[in-house]
Amino acid sequence: MGRPGSRAAYFGPCVARSPEAARALMAWFLERHSEEEIYWDILPANDNAIQVAREFGFERTRELVRMSMPGAGHPAPLKNTDALVFATAGFEYG
Repeated sequence: MGRPGSRAAYFGPCVARSPEAARALMAWFLERHSEEEIYWDILPANDNAIQVAREFGFERTRELVRMSMPGAGHPAPLKNTDALVFATAGFEYG
């Protein structure tokens, strides 16, 4: 999936069972946005996503920090597998 952004096309969210599947999705996305700048936000714990991004020539340009408000409740943490998340939906989606 992807979406337009104010400065670039944005790849994500992308959940894939393997680096090969994520690689194929990125190749598809790049083909359709070949004339645009592209942003791709990756979870730093997913080494495979970082490797795939580097293979396509992406470089780290920023680091985002997740913030929360104390006292606003403490929901149970989500059970997930970061290794399957090759691109986030965007921090504005929570």
